[in-house]
Amino acid sequence: MSTNTEGNNELQGRNSIIERILADQTQTKEEVKAQGDSNKILITHETYLTEDSEDGIENEGCFMDRMATISENSLKALEKVIQLMNDGKRINTTAFPSIDKAGNAYQWLTCHSLNGSIEFKLPTDAGIEKLLTGYINGTYKVNLSLEKLYNKVTTAV
Repeated sequence: MSTNTEGNNELQGRNSIIERILADQTQTKEEVKAQGDSNKILITHETYLTEDSEDGIENEGCFMDRMATISENSLKALEKVIQLMNDGKRINTTAFPSIDKAGNAYQWLTCHSLNGSIEFKLPTDAGIEKLLTGYINGTYKVNLSLEKLYNKVTTAV
């Protein structure tokens, strides 16, 4: 009978060491992720503009020029890519922009998830390229609201 009790104690000991090791691994992964995120430049509506941050993406004039001419579908694509970045999703894109028949630069973006993929055309310019490249390369952590950024710029005018 004591052998069975010793066996149960040994099994409990193994389970507790396994749980401890797994807990330590989880903690280590979280620490590494937190350290990696702290090395990234945070892009928000407060740091997006170069007038507000030396690490900003573009100046107010470039942003407003885009907003003055952007089509509804292009605006939806911009809002979608910002949301994907905010969510920390992996985004795949073409190596360099293509040019459409109207002479506008764009890139095809793909975001894979558990049950499928999202693919869409994103019109680009220097600012969008900088944001997209910085995000994909892991330079930027994005927590951006297009609405807050637009309101910030338009109320400052």
